Amino acid sequence: MKIKFLLTIVILAAAVLCSTGAVKAATPFTVSCSANAQEVLANRPVVWTATVSALGTYNFSWTGTDNLSSIDSPVNTRVYNKKGKKTATVTATSNGVSKKATCSVIINQDVRADAACIGVAVLAREDRLGRALETYTDDLQDAYRKRADDLRLAYVWNLTGLQGIKDLKKVAWTNFNTSIKNARNKWQTTRNEWWAYYRVAGNLCGAPSGTGDGSFSGYEVKGN
Repeated sequence: MKIKFLLTIVILAAAVLCSTGAVKAATPFTVSCSANAQEVLANRPVVWTATVSALGTYNFSWTGTDNLSSIDSPVNTRVYNKKGKKTATVTATSNGVSKKATCSVIINQDVRADAACIGVAVLAREDRLGRALETYTDDLQDAYRKRADDLRLAYVWNLTGLQGIKDLKKVAWTNFNTSIKNARNKWQTTRNEWWAYYRVAGNLCGAPSGTGDGSFSGYEVKGN
């Protein structure tokens, strides 16, 4: 009877310990991860997914290429804008036990999208330069018209004699020179600004070498 009583106490104690969680064996598990595809185009989402082999409560953390954000989720989405191999490592933790897995994806350049991007930059540059060139030619025409009027005043309507001709023709050409310089400087400033914009935009687009037209910038109107 005494042995049976002691055995009953041991069984009840074990039951209490299990029910309170004081002793709880971790379920063995493994973790794996994968991307939504083996190859993905640049600037398209890559969905990293972690899979565990056993039911349970898990915490997740992530590390990876290009400072992959760490979130407590079995799914992590990232957009990569540069081509190449990208990796992700996930850590799954349950009841103090952690397991890791690493997976990878290849990012390919989206040539058509990049070409379209650089095309937008080219057309924006051309539109602005076209308007600036119209302004430049208008300024040149105004300078020539004003020079003609000033010289007409000097040679035709001048009533002050030889000295008047000398003075007025000097004024005409000085004013013309100033107007031409101002027009040229305004054109060159706008031209340089928009070519600089185009180069920055082209770099951001990540277009393949030879897609843009920057090598032809030397053909641009210089305005000298």
